[in-house]
Amino acid sequence: MLDRNPRAMPLRFHLLQLPSTISEYSRSGN
Repeated sequence: MLDRNPRAMPLRFHLLQLPSTISEYSRSGN
């Protein structure tokens, strides 16, 4: 894995957390 940029970590974290956020938002919406 290439983790040279310190900004790459947060980006990856957000990408991984995105699905969870959408799931929660969907549940709240329903």
